[in-house]
Amino acid sequence: MPEPTTPILHIVPLGLERRLLAMLELALQDTTRRWCQLSDDASADVALLDGDAPGALVLFDQTRQRHPQRPIVVLSVREVRLKQAIPLKKPFRIDELLAVLERLRPQRPGQALQECERRDVTATPLPGVRTRVAPTPHHTQDAAQALQSEQLHELCGNAADVDLGHPRQVASVCYDPGHHLQGLLARALADGRRLGRAVRLQVPVASRTLELLPAQRLYRCALSDRQLRGICIMPLLGPHRWEALSAHEAQALLELPDAGQPLASLETLLWKVALWTARGRLPVGTDPQQPMRLRFWPNLTRLPLTPHALRIAALWEHAPVSLAETVARLAIPQRYVFAFYSACHAIGAVECAMAAANTAAITAPVPTAHRGLLQRILNVLRGAA
Repeated sequence: MPEPTTPILHIVPLGLERRLLAMLELALQDTTRRWCQLSDDASADVALLDGDAPGALVLFDQTRQRHPQRPIVVLSVREVRLKQAIPLKKPFRIDELLAVLERLRPQRPGQALQECERRDVTATPLPGVRTRVAPTPHHTQDAAQALQSEQLHELCGNAADVDLGHPRQVASVCYDPGHHLQGLLARALADGRRLGRAVRLQVPVASRTLELLPAQRLYRCALSDRQLRGICIMPLLGPHRWEALSAHEAQALLELPDAGQPLASLETLLWKVALWTARGRLPVGTDPQQPMRLRFWPNLTRLPLTPHALRIAALWEHAPVSLAETVARLAIPQRYVFAFYSACHAIGAVECAMAAANTAAITAPVPTAHRGLLQRILNVLRGAA
């Protein structure tokens, strides 16, 4: 068993299918496995790549270029022939994956990189790999440990828990997105979708523009994340307008050279802006006692990972659960749940379970006695014919 003083092995997941990622998160919560945890790309010691995912070779090459000495464990149903790749054939058990990772566990800080630098890791099949995926009963490692305190504050704030049964205390942890850049983006995006046009808006406080391309789900912004984060915190003053772009202007925008301003995922922008604005709070009007459900699984391998995000997502996907119950069942600070909810809400990934049930009830055909009578008459006529 790893010693408690052993340096932690930080792993960045690349292109992992959501259920495998959730299973891995669950496995890492076991107290005997706290030598290993998920992290972001900047602080990772090892990369874990799904070799069968779309664009896997691109992800491999990008990782190798950014981090030439970083070990990359490649999961694939096919034989892996990539230099400095550590292969693990699918299907496999989580314990088998953890055994591979333990071989890379540093005995001192930075050793994982040094070990990879000293040897040329080839695609030699790993011994003892079985052909069955077995579920694990363990729970997830705390992703908060993978975030620096400054990053954690930027994404989740530092507010203490409140009594979620007390309306005034709930109001103290709510914010109005409409008073911030988040609301301005949402209004401009809704207008662009309604018109079927790309949109350009002037970023408040900064003399820069931000272009939204709803059809392509892309955006371009001349501001860095740090600059944009600062603007998200400030309330908007006065009216702000945006303009719809013509088809010719939108096409020119797509063909424009990056020039330090590459096109990026619109979902990522909305997710980050929501996290930076909410900082562990809830959009005004949110009922923490109302059961919520996950409409779709956010691409957490491409989005900033907040603490316990995978645990929360897995819980919400399984069955409708309120925010208050989520906090109680996972035994985590409210701000982590609120931050994840606010980000999911911004991209439309969550909805009220009651509203979803009502919509289904409205759209589902309702049998009536009149329709039953007509059906019986039709059946008689068919029989007579």
